[in-house]
Amino acid sequence: MIGIAPEFEGLAEQYTAQNALSWRLDPIAATEIEMRLASYGLDQHSINAEAYVQASEALTLFEDLLRAAQLRRMVLLKEIGNQRLIGARRTDERPKRAAISSNLPPNPELPPQ
Repeated sequence: MIGIAPEFEGLAEQYTAQNALSWRLDPIAATEIEMRLASYGLDQHSINAEAYVQASEALTLFEDLLRAAQLRRMVLLKEIGNQRLIGARRTDERPKRAAISSNLPPNPELPPQ
């Protein structure tokens, strides 16, 4: 609401929404609104272009948020995979260590078990 005093922004938004609905549903109102817009140098193409620009900013922000979430997801999945590998290695190493230590001769420097 450029050029509207802050205390009247709510009312201006209400009128704008009402005009948009009239533009869509009432052919007489649509003709009048299009004439008013034309007096300001705005036509259907300029309105569509502005709507596209405003929507593209929101879509770009949304895409950035999705990309960041995907990156966090990939990092988390990689970390989960690493933790599983570490856990699998630990369980594989425990029996091997016990088997290796049982095959070794006793160390005279260590107390007996």
